Amino acid sequence: SAGPGFVLTVEMLSADAAGSLGAGGVDVFAASPAFGHALAQHFLARGYSVAASFELSETFGRSSSVGVYEFENGALKVVSCPMGYLLVNSSLETQKCKRCDALTYSLSPLDGCIQGPDGTMECANRVCQSCPVGALCKGGSDFSPAINGSVWELQAADGVTRWRLSECPRGYLLVRAAQPANDGCFQCPAGKYSL
Repeated sequence: SAGPGFVLTVEMLSADAAGSLGAGGVDVFAASPAFGHALAQHFLARGYSVAASFELSETFGRSSSVGVYEFENGALKVVSCPMGYLLVNSSLETQKCKRCDALTYSLSPLDGCIQGPDGTMECANRVCQSCPVGALCKGGSDFSPAINGSVWELQAADGVTRWRLSECPRGYLLVRAAQPANDGCFQCPAGKYSL
Protein backbone atom coordinates (compact mmCIF):
# COMPACT_ATOMS: atom_id res chain seq x y z
CA SER A 1 0.00 0.00 0.00
CA ALA A 2 1.14 3.53 -0.72
CA GLY A 3 1.94 6.05 1.99
CA PRO A 4 -0.10 9.15 2.78
CA GLY A 5 -1.34 10.91 -0.32
CA PHE A 6 -4.22 12.24 -2.33
CA VAL A 7 -6.84 10.42 -4.30
CA LEU A 8 -7.47 12.68 -7.29
CA THR A 9 -10.85 12.50 -8.96
CA VAL A 10 -10.71 14.18 -12.35
CA GLU A 11 -13.72 14.61 -14.59
CA MET A 12 -12.50 15.23 -18.10
CA LEU A 13 -14.65 16.80 -20.74
CA SER A 14 -13.20 17.11 -24.24
CA ALA A 15 -12.99 20.68 -25.50
CA ASP A 16 -14.58 19.47 -28.76
CA ALA A 17 -18.33 19.87 -29.31
CA ALA A 18 -18.90 21.77 -26.05
CA GLY A 19 -17.86 18.80 -23.97
CA SER A 20 -20.12 16.19 -25.50
CA LEU A 21 -17.23 14.01 -26.72
CA GLY A 22 -14.75 12.21 -24.55
CA ALA A 23 -16.67 12.54 -21.32
CA GLY A 24 -15.36 10.33 -18.54
CA GLY A 25 -13.85 10.25 -15.12
CA VAL A 26 -10.81 8.74 -13.53
CA ASP A 27 -9.45 8.29 -9.98
CA VAL A 28 -5.70 8.73 -9.75
CA PHE A 29 -3.40 8.44 -6.74
CA ALA A 30 -1.21 11.51 -6.21
CA ALA A 31 1.47 11.49 -3.54
CA SER A 32 1.02 15.17 -2.75
CA PRO A 33 -1.10 18.22 -3.55
CA ALA A 34 1.80 19.50 -5.71
CA PHE A 35 1.71 16.34 -7.84
CA GLY A 36 -2.08 16.56 -8.10
CA HIS A 37 -1.75 20.18 -9.19
CA ALA A 38 0.77 19.20 -11.88
CA LEU A 39 -1.50 16.40 -13.08
CA ALA A 40 -4.44 18.78 -13.41
CA GLN A 41 -2.23 21.22 -15.34
CA HIS A 42 -1.26 18.36 -17.65
CA PHE A 43 -4.91 17.77 -18.62
CA LEU A 44 -5.59 21.49 -19.01
CA ALA A 45 -2.64 21.85 -21.40
CA ARG A 46 -4.17 19.16 -23.63
CA GLY A 47 -7.45 20.99 -24.13
CA TYR A 48 -9.50 19.36 -21.40
CA SER A 49 -11.71 21.11 -18.91
CA VAL A 50 -10.73 19.74 -15.53
CA ALA A 51 -12.77 19.67 -12.36
CA ALA A 52 -10.62 18.11 -9.68
CA SER A 53 -11.25 17.14 -6.10
CA PHE A 54 -8.51 15.78 -3.88
CA GLU A 55 -9.30 13.75 -0.80
CA LEU A 56 -6.33 13.18 1.46
CA SER A 57 -6.32 9.68 2.89
CA GLU A 58 -4.05 7.98 5.40
CA THR A 59 -3.39 5.08 3.06
CA PHE A 60 -4.35 4.74 -0.59
CA GLY A 61 -7.65 2.90 -0.94
CA ARG A 62 -8.90 3.69 2.59
CA SER A 63 -11.76 6.07 3.21
CA SER A 64 -10.35 7.83 6.26
CA SER A 65 -10.13 11.27 4.69
CA VAL A 66 -8.33 14.18 6.27
CA GLY A 67 -9.33 16.88 3.84
CA VAL A 68 -10.96 17.71 0.57
CA TYR A 69 -9.04 19.91 -1.84
CA GLU A 70 -10.33 21.53 -5.02
CA PHE A 71 -8.46 22.84 -8.01
CA GLU A 72 -9.77 26.40 -8.40
CA ASN A 73 -8.44 29.29 -10.51
CA GLY A 74 -5.14 27.53 -11.08
CA ALA A 75 -4.53 26.73 -7.41
CA LEU A 76 -5.17 23.75 -5.19
CA LYS A 77 -7.22 24.83 -2.14
CA VAL A 78 -8.37 22.92 0.93
CA VAL A 79 -12.15 23.36 1.14
CA SER A 80 -13.22 21.11 4.00
CA CYS A 81 -11.93 19.00 6.86
CA PRO A 82 -13.64 16.30 8.94
CA MET A 83 -14.75 16.77 12.53
CA GLY A 84 -11.79 16.56 14.90
CA TYR A 85 -9.63 18.74 12.64
CA LEU A 86 -9.32 22.50 12.21
CA LEU A 87 -9.30 23.97 8.71
CA VAL A 88 -6.29 26.24 8.17
CA ASN A 89 -6.45 28.18 4.91
CA SER A 90 -4.80 31.54 5.58
CA SER A 91 -2.28 30.91 2.77
CA LEU A 92 -1.78 28.34 0.01
CA GLU A 93 1.61 27.39 1.49
CA THR A 94 0.32 26.64 4.99
CA GLN A 95 -3.19 25.30 4.25
CA LYS A 96 -4.05 22.01 5.90
CA CYS A 97 -6.45 20.08 8.06
CA LYS A 98 -4.87 20.24 11.53
CA ARG A 99 -5.78 17.27 13.75
CA CYS A 100 -6.53 18.00 17.40
CA ASP A 101 -4.04 16.27 19.72
CA ALA A 102 -4.79 14.29 22.87
CA LEU A 103 -6.27 16.41 25.68
CA THR A 104 -7.94 18.65 23.06
CA TYR A 105 -10.94 18.31 20.72
CA SER A 106 -12.81 20.05 17.91
CA LEU A 107 -16.45 19.66 16.92
CA SER A 108 -16.26 21.87 13.82
CA PRO A 109 -13.35 22.47 11.45
CA LEU A 110 -14.54 26.08 11.14
CA ASP A 111 -14.30 26.87 14.88
CA GLY A 112 -12.65 30.27 15.28
CA CYS A 113 -12.76 31.19 11.58
CA ILE A 114 -14.07 34.51 10.33
CA GLN A 115 -16.22 35.14 7.28
CA GLY A 116 -14.39 37.14 4.62
CA PRO A 117 -15.92 39.88 2.46
CA ASP A 118 -16.58 37.41 -0.36
CA GLY A 119 -18.46 35.02 1.97
CA THR A 120 -15.70 32.42 2.25
CA MET A 121 -14.38 31.37 5.63
CA GLU A 122 -10.88 32.59 6.49
CA CYS A 123 -9.19 30.28 8.97
CA ALA A 124 -5.83 31.13 10.53
CA ASN A 125 -3.76 28.59 12.43
CA ARG A 126 -5.32 28.26 15.90
CA VAL A 127 -5.55 25.87 18.84
CA CYS A 128 -8.16 23.19 19.43
CA GLN A 129 -10.49 23.31 22.46
CA SER A 130 -8.85 22.25 25.72
CA CYS A 131 -10.39 19.15 27.25
CA PRO A 132 -12.39 20.06 30.38
CA VAL A 133 -11.12 18.64 33.69
CA GLY A 134 -14.36 16.63 33.92
CA ALA A 135 -13.89 14.87 30.59
CA LEU A 136 -11.55 12.57 28.70
CA CYS A 137 -10.31 13.59 25.23
CA LYS A 138 -8.11 11.32 23.12
CA GLY A 139 -7.74 13.86 20.29
CA GLY A 140 -9.75 14.58 17.17
CA SER A 141 -13.41 14.90 18.10
CA ASP A 142 -13.22 12.25 20.84
CA PHE A 143 -14.94 13.43 24.03
CA SER A 144 -16.36 11.41 26.92
CA PRO A 145 -17.40 12.31 30.47
CA ALA A 146 -14.88 11.38 33.17
CA ILE A 147 -17.73 10.76 35.66
CA ASN A 148 -20.53 8.37 34.67
CA GLY A 149 -23.90 10.07 34.84
CA SER A 150 -22.60 13.58 34.14
CA VAL A 151 -24.46 15.37 31.36
CA TRP A 152 -22.76 17.62 28.83
CA GLU A 153 -24.45 19.86 26.27
CA LEU A 154 -23.24 21.55 23.11
CA GLN A 155 -22.83 25.30 23.28
CA ALA A 156 -21.95 27.64 20.40
CA ALA A 157 -20.47 30.99 21.42
CA ASP A 158 -17.95 33.36 19.84
CA GLY A 159 -17.75 31.28 16.66
CA VAL A 160 -16.77 28.09 18.53
CA THR A 161 -18.78 24.96 19.36
CA ARG A 162 -17.80 23.29 22.63
CA TRP A 163 -19.06 20.89 25.29
CA ARG A 164 -20.30 22.45 28.56
CA LEU A 165 -21.24 20.59 31.73
CA SER A 166 -24.93 20.81 32.66
CA GLU A 167 -25.52 18.07 35.31
CA CYS A 168 -23.62 15.90 37.75
CA PRO A 169 -24.82 12.70 39.44
CA ARG A 170 -25.78 12.66 43.12
CA GLY A 171 -22.83 13.00 45.44
CA TYR A 172 -20.94 15.30 43.06
CA LEU A 173 -20.66 19.07 42.97
CA LEU A 174 -21.12 20.70 39.58
CA VAL A 175 -18.47 23.27 38.69
CA ARG A 176 -19.26 25.21 35.53
CA ALA A 177 -16.50 27.75 35.32
CA ALA A 178 -16.07 30.88 33.21
CA GLN A 179 -13.47 28.91 31.24
CA PRO A 180 -15.00 25.70 29.77
CA ALA A 181 -11.72 23.83 30.39
CA ASN A 182 -12.45 24.03 34.14
CA ASP A 183 -15.91 22.37 33.97
CA GLY A 184 -16.19 19.19 36.00
CA CYS A 185 -18.03 17.09 38.56
CA PHE A 186 -16.19 16.86 41.86
CA GLN A 187 -17.03 14.27 44.51
CA CYS A 188 -18.35 15.69 47.76
CA PRO A 189 -15.89 15.41 50.67
CA ALA A 190 -16.62 13.06 53.57
CA GLY A 191 -19.47 14.32 55.74
CA LYS A 192 -20.93 16.44 52.91
CA TYR A 193 -23.52 15.60 50.29
CA SER A 194 -25.15 16.99 47.16
CA LEU A 195 -28.60 16.22 45.78
